[in-house]
Amino acid sequence: MKNFMKKGKFFSVLFLILLSVVFVPAVFAQTKQSKSQSSKNQSTKNQSMITAPDFFQQVSEKYASINQYEAKISIDANKTKMEGSVSFKKPSMLRIDFSQPENQVVVYNGTELLIYLPRSSAVLRQNTAVDNEQSSTTSAATQVLAPTGLSLMSRYYSVQYENGPTAEPFDSENPKSKKVIKLLLTRKNNSESFRTMSIAIDPKTLLIYAIDAVTTNDENFSFVFEDYVLNEEIPDTRFLYDIPPDANEYNNFLFTE
Repeated sequence: MKNFMKKGKFFSVLFLILLSVVFVPAVFAQTKQSKSQSSKNQSTKNQSMITAPDFFQQVSEKYASINQYEAKISIDANKTKMEGSVSFKKPSMLRIDFSQPENQVVVYNGTELLIYLPRSSAVLRQNTAVDNEQSSTTSAATQVLAPTGLSLMSRYYSVQYENGPTAEPFDSENPKSKKVIKLLLTRKNNSESFRTMSIAIDPKTLLIYAIDAVTTNDENFSFVFEDYVLNEEIPDTRFLYDIPPDANEYNNFLFTE
C-alpha cells in the first residue's frame, strides 16, 4: 500500500506543477492588466529591450485568453519517463491520460483530484473543496492542491532571462532544436515548493514549450508540450472518470502514511 501511496503523492506533485503554470499565469494576467498594457505598448516598439517580467506578463496574458486546450505531453520525473495527453479547461479542470505508463490517469475536476494506477488496481482520491463542515485535513489538502498553490508566480518568484531575450535552440547541443526564450523563476522565500522553475516559451505563439522544475528536495520534473489545440470545446464530462469496477479506492491519500 505504501508503494502506490508514494506514487500517488508523486503524481500530485506533477499535478501541482502543471496547474500552477496553466492557471496561475492567467490569474496573474487578470490582476495586472493595467500595468501590462503600458509595458506591451513599449515592447511593441522594441521587442529586444523587453524585460523578463514584462515578457512573462505577455505570456500570462496569452494564457488568460485561453479558455481550454489540449496538447501532447512528455514528462521526465527523476529519470522516470512518461508520455500522454493533457486537457485543461477553465477555471481549474485538468486531466492527463498517459500512454506511458499505459492507461494511467490523473484528473482534477475543480474539487477533487483522482489518480488511477492500473498496475496497482488502485484509485487515489483527494477532496480539495472546503466549507465550514469539512475537516482540517481537507483544508490542508486545499492549500496543497488548490490552483493558487504556488500563489501568483511573479509575487513569490523572481523572473529573469536565462540567457537573454533572444530566441535560442531549446537544446543547446542541438542547434536545429525548437527556438525558445527561456525564463528562470527563482523563489524569493523558503515557503515555496519549488526552488527554481525554468520555462521555455515559443516566442511566436507565447505558449509554454517546456518546464523544468526543481523541488526543495532537489527532485527534477521536466515537461515538454507539443501540438497544442486551443479553445476547441471540451465538455465538462471530460474531467469525470469512470472508475474501473475492480479498482480499490483510497481517500485523502495525501495524508495517509
